Amino acid sequence: ESAVPLILTLTACERYDTALRVGADLLREASSQGAMHEICGTLVCRAATLYETGQLADAEADLRWSLERAEGMRRVHAVDMLVCVLIDRDELGQAEEALQQCRDPCPTRLLYAARFLYARGRLRAAQGRLPEALDDLHECGARCQRLRLVLLSEAPWRAEAALAHLALGDADEARRLAAEHLELAREYGRPHALGMALRTSGLVAEPDSSLSVLREAVQTLERSESPLELARALADHGAALRRAGARVAARGQLERALDIAHHIGARRIGARARAELIAAGAKPRRDAITGRDALTASELRVARLAADGLTNREIAQSLFITTMTAKAHLNHVYRKLGISRRDQLPNALSGSVGEQTE
Repeated sequence: ESAVPLILTLTACERYDTALRVGADLLREASSQGAMHEICGTLVCRAATLYETGQLADAEADLRWSLERAEGMRRVHAVDMLVCVLIDRDELGQAEEALQQCRDPCPTRLLYAARFLYARGRLRAAQGRLPEALDDLHECGARCQRLRLVLLSEAPWRAEAALAHLALGDADEARRLAAEHLELAREYGRPHALGMALRTSGLVAEPDSSLSVLREAVQTLERSESPLELARALADHGAALRRAGARVAARGQLERALDIAHHIGARRIGARARAELIAAGAKPRRDAITGRDALTASELRVARLAADGLTNREIAQSLFITTMTAKAHLNHVYRKLGISRRDQLPNALSGSVGEQTE
């Protein structure tokens, strides 16, 4: 049970490397004892860290594995995290299906219910169901207030609500929420939280100040360890530059956004960056159908264990699947990664976010 508050607190403080190390230690201990409840809880918490650091496929793999085995509030937490991951993976249909895999926790007063409302609100906004999104997001905010929850990374509902209000034409409420979020983020002082708040403020700001605030968001997030939020801010800054007529500068930001989004599997951000690049007169590359991002969550999980040196039998025992299933997954992995041997997996699974677009 110590896994949940410890890993989540480290993640909230943006101490991501430490959170992942603690998670690995706790997983080894729980696995040695066969403690399935603790394994599921640790994997879900680790997925939150992986998500914030842009390791979307890894986060999805952990969450899907946990969702098959978790019970109670662990299951709710796995669902709300998986919904957030799938939104950025541009899998809205799968995210909607994930919502159905747990009982609605909203009648309870627990923190998990607030997180669930935030995730569902994000999904409703992505689906264009803005009034429903605002109902969930504002109820999330009310619950966070009752719980005295101020850590922005737990449920940054103001940012999502501000953008939904703006889309519905209520700029005043959008700016009020964005200002509250930014004030809290400045007090908190961590680059991920502050960069997210600056991006929201830039999007809802008056045109004469929008560009400078979005530029500050990008600069702040460049000091963070969150390529996901950096890609999001770069795409928004590039789009704003294009609308302002600065097409050359826009292309530079949008190309960076597309490159990062491609390497971390953030297909929703990548699609927007690509559309903006085309509008700016560029010819961006197509998405790859091979490589690490082409792996399914199950294939990635098997590949990671194989890269760590586990045999097919050990992988099967670890994942509670058959040896033949593990072997089949690895065959698919080899084909998609363009490799033929197990010892090539570590290099093939690692990718540099900084590689240049074609």
